[in-house]
Order: sequence, then C-alpha cells, then structure tokens
Amino acid sequence: STLFPYTTLFRSALAFRLIVLDEGRVVEEGGASRVLANPQSVFSARLAGLNVVTGESVRFNDGLLGIRVGEGRLVAAQGDTGGEEGEEMALLFEPDAVALLREPGTGSARSLITGRIDAVESSSGLITAHIALDGERRVSARVTTSAWAELGCRVGNGIWCAVKATQIRAVRVAPR
Repeated sequence: STLFPYTTLFRSALAFRLIVLDEGRVVEEGGASRVLANPQSVFSARLAGLNVVTGESVRFNDGLLGIRVGEGRLVAAQGDTGGEEGEEMALLFEPDAVALLREPGTGSARSLITGRIDAVESSSGLITAHIALDGERRVSARVTTSAWAELGCRVGNGIWCAVKATQIRAVRVAPR
C-alpha cells in the first residue's frame, strides 16, 4: 500500500511492511515496527517522529563523536560512532530524551545545547516544546505538564537542552 503523510501511529497501524522512499530511492525497508523503532536513515527517523540534527562530525576531547550546535554539542554513544571527523552525520533521538533546563547545569548528560522555544503543543497530559537552535536546526522536547509548569517557560524564552549520549544514535548521511 502507498502511505501518505499521516501520523506515525496511523501509518504503523496500516502497514505490516514499510518501504521508505526518499527522492525516488529506496532508503529502507522492513517490518513497520522495526523501521519505526530503529530507523537507519534520516528520512525514516523523521517519519518515526525522532529529532534529527545534522552537521559535520567532530571527535571531542572525551573521545565521543558528535556535532557542534552553536556553543554547545550533541554527542552519540550509539550507532555509527566510529566515523571520521568532517563527515556529514545525523544524530537521532526521541523528544522524550531531552531534559529542559532554565540554566546550564551539571550532571551526566554529555550533550548540552541552547535554543529558543518557538512553539508548544499539549496532548494527553504532556507538553511538546519545539526549540529553535542555531540556523535552521530544531529539536523537540516532551515533558509532563507539571515539569513544564515548574520551568515557567513560554514561547520566546531561551532554554537549555541536555541529552545523554546513550540516548543519541549517530547515522552517517549519504552524499547526494
């Protein structure tokens, strides 16, 4: 069957097997639950509702591979982390993996980036904050309504985002 841009839940309910096309090329195929749970391409990750942040790879002093985001960084402990510096890569992570902070803090998260809240959605007792980073890159963070209330944030506020490296998977971006 041909799937059009509906919600991820709707797509997965309709299909047992997915063939994902990007610009006319098959980029991934397999069981719907496998493709959506563990996407291997940027396009499939976007279909699955994951955050996708792309950039040039950097090997940081602590040995982790990631990308610079403004003054901060995102690093991955999963996926294709053995690549070389300077390659185009994508970092994939769930909106649930993003912790929101009003001020930069200390902790075990290896990734700390800053941005500005540009939209907020509420659904089923959860808040999804859409955060503009540097340039055109964006991430989403999903938190409980009580956590959102404690933060006291609103659209337009600056915010820090922390993500553990173990929650981020690196995928090499194929040259076009």
